[in-house]
Amino acid sequence: MATAEKIYGWVKKYLDKTGIDYTTDKDDDGATIDILRSGEPEAIYMRIICTDFNVTFNYIVNLKVEFKPCANVLEYFARINSHLYNGCFITDFDDEKFYIRQNINCIDKTSISDDLFDFILSGPGVMWSFYGDGMYSVMSGKKTPKEAVDEVFMSIDEESCSCGCNH
Repeated sequence: MATAEKIYGWVKKYLDKTGIDYTTDKDDDGATIDILRSGEPEAIYMRIICTDFNVTFNYIVNLKVEFKPCANVLEYFARINSHLYNGCFITDFDDEKFYIRQNINCIDKTSISDDLFDFILSGPGVMWSFYGDGMYSVMSGKKTPKEAVDEVFMSIDEESCSCGCNH
């Protein structure tokens, strides 16, 4: 059985091996590991939450959305999410942040491979590189959610896509 403590150990071992800087916070319910993403244009960081049976990777984009385009951004996320099988875009109305979320169910796991960690840690950045510009165009009112998604999918069809989407 994969407990929060065991999952936390797997994540720390991987991060220590790769030399990624991080901070941690533990409590009775599990542990949180924060990784700052230096060199990014926005305040973007990764929050890894280890609980019993599960590890959640949140790629957090610290952007505020004015109320007016919020419905359009949510529609954009819904349209994108319907094509993703290994993650999703979400927003938190309390802290006004956007997240790209991925999970690993650890119920039957005795470890998490380095390849899976590599994929999970790179996935949100790849997803943001494909879908971030479309979100900005929706937020600015330059495009409708459908127009932005159609444009994104046309550009992805022209490239080799490894972001875990199903378009």
